[in-house]
Formats: sequence, C-alpha cells, structure tokens
Amino acid sequence: MKTLIRYSSAIFILGIGLLCSLSAEQKQFTNGFDDNWSSVSSFEGTQLKRGKEGFLDIVLRNSMYKADDVPTDILLHFEQLPLQDSTGNHSIEYNSDIPVVPAGRMGDAAAFFSRGSGGINVKPGRSRSSTSRPLLLTPGMLWNDFTIEFWLRPEYLENGETILRWEGQRGLNGDIQLQEMSCTVKKRVLSWRFENFFLHPDSKPVTYSLSGRQRLVPERWSHHMIRFEADTGMLEYLVDGTPEAIVYTTLDSGPGGTVLLPFIGTRSDSVFSIGSDYAGLMDEFRLAPDFVSKPLLQRLPEDGGEVVIGPIDLEEMGSQVLSIDVDFIALKGSSVFSYYRIAENNYDFILENPDWTAFTPGVDLDPPPAGSYLEIKLELFPDGSGMDGPAVSSVAVDYRPNLPPPAPVGLTAVPHDGAVHLNWGEINQRDLGGYLVYYGTSPGVYRGDDAGEGASPIDVGKGTELRLTSLKNGQLYYFAVAAYDAAGPSHRSRLSREISARPSAYYGE
Repeated sequence: MKTLIRYSSAIFILGIGLLCSLSAEQKQFTNGFDDNWSSVSSFEGTQLKRGKEGFLDIVLRNSMYKADDVPTDILLHFEQLPLQDSTGNHSIEYNSDIPVVPAGRMGDAAAFFSRGSGGINVKPGRSRSSTSRPLLLTPGMLWNDFTIEFWLRPEYLENGETILRWEGQRGLNGDIQLQEMSCTVKKRVLSWRFENFFLHPDSKPVTYSLSGRQRLVPERWSHHMIRFEADTGMLEYLVDGTPEAIVYTTLDSGPGGTVLLPFIGTRSDSVFSIGSDYAGLMDEFRLAPDFVSKPLLQRLPEDGGEVVIGPIDLEEMGSQVLSIDVDFIALKGSSVFSYYRIAENNYDFILENPDWTAFTPGVDLDPPPAGSYLEIKLELFPDGSGMDGPAVSSVAVDYRPNLPPPAPVGLTAVPHDGAVHLNWGEINQRDLGGYLVYYGTSPGVYRGDDAGEGASPIDVGKGTELRLTSLKNGQLYYFAVAAYDAAGPSHRSRLSREISARPSAYYGE
C-alpha cells in the first residue's frame, strides 16, 4: 500500500490567479487550479497533467524515448490514434481493432492488441536522398549494430503468440533463400528466431535462436530488448535490463573472428509486422541502428525536473514577501524542493542572475525578502522506483506591497533676489528616504536646470527646506515636491500641490 503525504498550510485558497486583499496591507498571489498555471515561465522535465480534482497539476514528464536520442528507424509511443512512427520514416497500417488505452507503462497510453486483429504493419513511408542514412529495412541493406526493444503486458501468454515478425527473401545462385526474424511466445517466455537473417560468407543457411529463462507473468509489464554488436558478433536478449540469452554470430560461435552481419535480401518488401497474433498491451517500441547500452526502464526521469513560476509582479519596489505556500501531494520517496529569488527590476533575473534561496512552504520568511518581482522554482523528484512522483496543485504568495509615501503638504515658496526659498511639512514615516524638489518655467513641466543647486529634480535628503539660487530675476518658476522611501528615489510619492514664485531684485537678499 502506498503512503500518501499531503503538504499544504493554506487550507483555503481563494481568488485563483488574482491579487486579492487579505487585510489593509497584506495581499496574496496564487497560481494553479483553474488558471492553468498562467504564470509558469518554464518547464524542464515537467508538464501539466489533469489531477484528481479536475485541475491541471505540475508533474514530472514521462521518460519516453525521443527520435534523436540515438539514431532511430522506428519509434512507436502508442499515445493516440492514428498510430504514427515518431521518426517520420515509416507509415503504419492497421485495422480499427487496435485501440490505445490509458494504461501505458512509459507514457500515458498503450496499444491494445487482440489475437486475430492482424496487428500493425510498419512500412517505409518516405524516400531518402542518396546522402541520407538508408533505413535498416531497405532491400539490400547490410546492417551493423542494431537494437529492438519494447514493453509488453500480455493477457494470456499462449504458445505461438507472435509479438513481431519480419520475412524476406534473397537470391542465391538462381534460387531463393527465405529469411525470417521473429519473436513469439513459447512456454511463457519470448523466443527469438533469426533464420538466414545473418549473411554467411559462403551463403550457407544459418539460424540463431534465443529464449528467455524467467517465465513472464500475465497482466504484468516487462521490458524486452534484443541487441547486436557488430564488432564482436554478440546477439543478446535482455528482460527488464537483465541478460537472459546470448549467442555470437561468428563462424566459430564465439566472440571475435569472422562476424556474420544482418542482411536484408533484395527481394524483401520491407514490411515489419508487430503484434500480428498477440493479446495484450504494448508500449514504447523502438528499432535503432545502434547498440543501446542502457535501456530506459524508469517511467520518470531519475534526475527529476523543475518548473519556474514568475516573475511575479509585487506592485511596488521594496515589497515584502511574507510567506510562500506550495500545495502538493507526494508519494513516499518522492520529493519537492522549493526556492525563491527576488529583484527590484524584472530584467535583473537575466542580467544579474541572483541566487536561489531555499524555503519551507507555508512558513513565514524571516526576515521577509523585499523587491518588486519574485520568481519561484520547484524541483520535483520521483520515488526510488522511478514510477511515482509528486503533483503540485498550487502556489500561494503572501506579500505586503511597499506603498510609496504620501505626497508632501504645506509647500511654500518665498522669492528673493535671484533665489526662491522653499519649505514643506515633514512626513513621519519609518522608512522615509528623503524628498525630491522639482522646478521649471511652465506649469506642470519641471525641467529647470539653471539653479545653482542642480537640475530638476534635486534630492535634498530628509530635509524639509531648500533655497534655490542663481535663478533668473523676473522669470516665474513653478515648484512641486515628492517624497521617497528606503527603496530609493525611483519609488516616490505623488507630487505635492504646485506653487509658483518670481525672483526679483525688488526683494533683495
């Protein structure tokens, strides 16, 4: 019985994907459930999958083969109809009695074969140019290394059930020599037969047979691989990654010496038949012109995967992140590790690449990190068998926006000879950073640059007065003041009420 662990400290999560007020200051951002994870910026080894509650969860991506992992001629995932060769090299012919069912061993689905359905026929579906690698099933093709592998979940394991078969012909001194490569059920093991499939240097008939030793069990998945190493002539059959039988296709039947290589007769029609007389499920079939040293036996990637959420806009500079909750389910042995990073500018995540900080979901962050944008990274790892992994349902961020100071009030301006003296009321705020004085010669346009104290705006620190000198007498100047907090001058309040003054020699010093 599997042990189920549920992690979540947020019992009620409302307003999915919205920013909703929790109090006068605190807010919450949530992602997941019915917003389809709209804030996710990247998936690596992870994907979205419908969960038990009907919403999309973040889960590990299944470890299915890719056509470019190694040179590959045929790759069938059996994920959906119509059945297709993922390499694009072959066409698939079958009747309507071969459905796919949601019971895959590596993917989400598998093909269901029934005896008498005729199975599927794989035929070369497109021609290749003279500079492309020819397909293994091409008539007249001399093979080197190759691997055939697939997953089976048989229903009965009756004698004579045929898992795969290829038949060919080659001319021999005016006669025809029949060829065969087949995999059939015999006494609840798979038996491989290669008749005249390996080319004898004297064109003599030669047959190689391999059979498994451990009996298979109906309605249980098992992985089967037959692979050939051209350098040594080793032909090896493995079940679930364990060698079951081995022969050497050499003249002396041992490693080394003259190796007999596979050869497709020129009279062959290149048809590869799969499941022609078999009852049960099949998943992840592959034929590769390569010696595959390590079969892929785990459904989920051993090194896990990750997902990045954000950047999440916290509205204001210097906003504080109070806590981050991650709602996920993990079967015993699987794990989710959580990290965050924060920045004042959205582009800092790319330009500065700040470090990730680990956090415990649902626990208050002490001290609360501050910034304008937040990113969250989740690392997902499967259990030891590679069959089960965690499922993340949502992420919730409690944060307190750092609202800018209020606009200064009580601004006054006293004109002097070539100068104006400004005063305003003090703002009593714990994180007040200072004040900015704006001036100019048109209402609402503060682009002045003739004051001896500098161009507009002038940072006066936490003082509440400023004397502007070197102004032009007779020119009407307009003034306004803004406050900023500890986040810096760019995080400032609205402007104060605008006032004006005209310096003149009339006022004297």
